[in-house]
Amino acid sequence: MGNHDVDWRISDIAETYGEIDSNFPVDYNRKLYQKISAKIAELFLKKNSFSEKGPAPFSGIIDKEDMIIFVLNSGWQSRRHEKIPHGKVEIKQLRWFGEKASLYRDNDAWKILLLHHHPQNYPNMNPFHDTSFLEEGSEIIQIAGESGFNIICHGHRHHPKAINNNSNDWLNPITFICAGSCSVNASKRHNGEIPNCFHIIELINGEKIVKLKNYEYSSSEGWKVLTNNRPEAPLDGVMFFCKTYSSQDREKELKKLIDEKNNREGYELPEWSNLPIELKTLNYHNLNYLIRNVYNERFVVYGDYPKKVALIRREKCKV
Repeated sequence: MGNHDVDWRISDIAETYGEIDSNFPVDYNRKLYQKISAKIAELFLKKNSFSEKGPAPFSGIIDKEDMIIFVLNSGWQSRRHEKIPHGKVEIKQLRWFGEKASLYRDNDAWKILLLHHHPQNYPNMNPFHDTSFLEEGSEIIQIAGESGFNIICHGHRHHPKAINNNSNDWLNPITFICAGSCSVNASKRHNGEIPNCFHIIELINGEKIVKLKNYEYSSSEGWKVLTNNRPEAPLDGVMFFCKTYSSQDREKELKKLIDEKNNREGYELPEWSNLPIELKTLNYHNLNYLIRNVYNERFVVYGDYPKKVALIRREKCKV
């Protein structure tokens, strides 16, 4: 649930009656009407899949055999006249999340957190005061890291992002996926510069690899795989996330792709889909930069991933 799932006309009632009747207990009733306004969606959503309900409306746990999903409601405190609009879970929901998440610390199933607002700020195309953040974001991220969560998935700002973060007191890296809009009009997407997007998340067991496929909408071509990583959509068409690899690990795997002992004139590198995971977890731009950085002295590099890439020995390229 997000901030638009709160019926502000109901949350306004306490203030409205306070203006009419000075004796009306506004402070006492404000929380009551706020909770009612956040639960109004229950009229339309008759069922939920929660194994255990949380303390806020539409919060809870979905416990499956190989996947544990926590759902927090960061928008239920949204009010029409907030001075600085932002997400908020409040102390009761935060404590509940901390207590329940710790119970799954040693569980090897996928652990995923879903919520609406950004638990952390991201770089934006044009720097400005970001009102999409979550007030308790730092605390929520720390709880997730200490409890071994794999993914935190959220939305709100209509600007897609996907990054991996790690900390030395977390059990493993966390993949943060900020979903773009699927069907929002242009005025809500930075004057139409940001494309409508949707994302498919594939979970690969074993090393807990997250495969993310990203699609964008074009008025001329319809839905297509996102091909142009740019500030408006800083994603590649296909992305992989898992544990953190060092630059030495990546260079080592890159050098394994060719056998220079054969002293061949040139090599065609494997298709991107067949690269080792150490290389596929780099975005296309950084992967192509690494290839040129490693091979530039001995080879001329032709092409860029995700398309074909070939290496030709420099002495063979001389006229």
